[in-house]
Amino acid sequence: MPEAVPDPLSFLSAEARGALVPVGHLFRGLTRSSTRRWIATRVEAELLRLRGLVGPRAAGPALALRLQRRLREDANRVLDPVGWLLGRGLPQRTACWSVLCDDGWDMARQEACRACAARADDTRALRDQVRAGSAAREIESEPDRHRYVDRHTHALVSQRIALALARGATPGRPREATGSRIPGPEEPETSRPCVRCGAPDAGGHCPECLYRVKFAALVHAYAVTVVARRYDPAMTSQDTLRQVALAADEFRDRVERDIGAGKSGHPGAAFAERWLIGSRLLDELRRAAHAEIARGVHAEQHARTARLSVLSQCEARLRLRCSVEERQKISEQAKRAADSARKGIARFFLQRNVATVETIIAKGVEGVIRRTEQTGHRSPITEPGAR
Repeated sequence: MPEAVPDPLSFLSAEARGALVPVGHLFRGLTRSSTRRWIATRVEAELLRLRGLVGPRAAGPALALRLQRRLREDANRVLDPVGWLLGRGLPQRTACWSVLCDDGWDMARQEACRACAARADDTRALRDQVRAGSAAREIESEPDRHRYVDRHTHALVSQRIALALARGATPGRPREATGSRIPGPEEPETSRPCVRCGAPDAGGHCPECLYRVKFAALVHAYAVTVVARRYDPAMTSQDTLRQVALAADEFRDRVERDIGAGKSGHPGAAFAERWLIGSRLLDELRRAAHAEIARGVHAEQHARTARLSVLSQCEARLRLRCSVEERQKISEQAKRAADSARKGIARFFLQRNVATVETIIAKGVEGVIRRTEQTGHRSPITEPGAR
């Protein structure tokens, strides 16, 4: 009898297998075992995050419903399974302030998100008020009237959000007592207050605190990347720490300028808008750093070595009377190998410099803590990125 072919999903946990049922055909279609294990780690990480939001029992079904919903949206047409799973299938897409919202669906209650519905009703009523007020104005064409309504509605929504944040409330959430409490044995995981500000029913982390932490991490990563981009081993530790602190201050000022200029177009709260702008700036910085290092001498040497390696492997074919198309294919293969070598060495050098700067920062912070414990006074040298 022929041997049974092992199921590619057999190495996953029972919870992960249940969550991947809607996309099992995509997972089984992955030919490389390393790719399947890489995707499996991302699935397990998402399940671990969902357990903290909706509880251990509802995490698997919530992820399965999300994958089924996304697959239905794309009409079961997935050309790149890996890219679809990582970029579209697995990530949660919140449409409001609630951490339980996923494409307008409440994962805990398994119903349409009430916060999204309330926000839509408020915006619709506000838009109707602006439209009624525009009737008294002399607006010539209907397109101009639509632009007027859109612009003024956006301004009023942003003003309400700013006032809510000034009062210490989360936009869209009713004001309630924010005293910290521990959920009882019969309460769901989503009833846990925020561990930082004590906001109720936050699942452990309210959106404002979550994005504040994310933005602080962005500030640190940006400042370290700026210094690592042109790191000089001859610099002292004090100079490195000073440059990191300056880069962090410049990054914050740049984000604030972009928010003031309204470049992001994000109508949400200010802390989420800062994170969106900061993420874009960090991506641009990393791409520029990789491109700059890839033009260096070391990258060019590695590219030349990779190109010659491909040509030497194809030398026997070049000696024969091969067609012009075959010679062109070999030349393109050598060029791709050279480009890949440049990108690889650029990533290596930047990661190495980032690790070096992180080590210097860690040693500097340890020194500050040690001097503070010995003297009992706060040192003027603070952790880079903190204000």
